[in-house]
Amino acid sequence: MSEDDLFDGAMAVWPGLRERAGLPEDGWSPQVLSRQHGRRYRRIVLLMERGEFRVVLKRQIHPSEADVVEKAITSQLAAQDVFPQSDDLRLARVLAFDRDTQASLTTWETGEILTEALSRPDADHRDLLRRTGRWASTFHRSLFRERRAFQPRYSLAYLDELATEVRSGARQVSRPNRFLKCVNRLHQLAPEFEGRETVSSMTHGDLHLRNIVIAPGSVSGIDFAGGNSAPVGHDLSRLLVDYATLFGADAPKGVILSADTNAGFFEGYDLVGPDDPSVGFLIPMRILTDWIALPARPQDRRPAQKRRMQGLKPLIDRVFDE
Repeated sequence: MSEDDLFDGAMAVWPGLRERAGLPEDGWSPQVLSRQHGRRYRRIVLLMERGEFRVVLKRQIHPSEADVVEKAITSQLAAQDVFPQSDDLRLARVLAFDRDTQASLTTWETGEILTEALSRPDADHRDLLRRTGRWASTFHRSLFRERRAFQPRYSLAYLDELATEVRSGARQVSRPNRFLKCVNRLHQLAPEFEGRETVSSMTHGDLHLRNIVIAPGSVSGIDFAGGNSAPVGHDLSRLLVDYATLFGADAPKGVILSADTNAGFFEGYDLVGPDDPSVGFLIPMRILTDWIALPARPQDRRPAQKRRMQGLKPLIDRVFDE
């Protein structure tokens, strides 16, 4: 399948989705927003424009995992039913979905991806993180489940499975001995987090900088991944490690964010504080899972993966060195 075939495949499902969403038939212009055309994933995202009206068309061709795609859409539908939409805090809404073709139609959220906003020379990182934290806090509150004791053993069991695969050679990771030492270090740290109270919510599932859209007067969340009910640290660690990997070079030893940027985020995110056990434990956990997800050999990494590894290296040293 060529890239043209990927585009044609998305356009083939457009009429049916458009009709289900109750949108007009004529006058639409497509624009490619992103596409993945590799061995693991073949998917495309299009912006469909009709005058000033815009919607987002997504289709995943490969892999065929309708249950996974449907779970993500179902999660987004559940969230949009309870999220308190306002002019300044918004959630992308699902307009139509087709399980068989793994395609969906969602609202277009005006603004720029948070990564781009943070990359501007005059960006006020503290304010952008404060606004993002406020959105995340509102989202988690709207899907609040319970307060409960944090149990790191479930995450450690998963990490131990990865470590076993590394030791056996079944899974490759760069600097394997260093990785295994960091796994052991996280086991040592776990008792200080175990049993302390945290907050459980339905989670976004893929809350990184590219899934936050920010405009002068609004913040929007997009692209849900079908998160489960879990401690909020699962979402927050994904977001904060993503930020630290790209923008956290000025942080001191022992932490991933400078005091100013950390304070900025938790000025907005007020459901839990930076001392929450799920945040404290799952940040180093996320660093390890991001690390092992990258190709072990530098020559096998795409440019974005090379940049991510470059950003992870100082985090590994700051967080795991005793």
